[in-house]
Amino acid sequence: MAENDNAAHVAQILSSYLANNTVAPADLASVIATVKTAFGVSA
Repeated sequence: MAENDNAAHVAQILSSYLANNTVAPADLASVIATVKTAFGVSA
């Protein structure tokens, strides 16, 4: 997959996850970083 495809998947996964789960503001950066790392997307 191209990096753009990965970034789109990361955005879709994060959107779905955050819409259906409660995440403390302090944990948000960690959740985003974890999903990005799993897909190999850089900042």
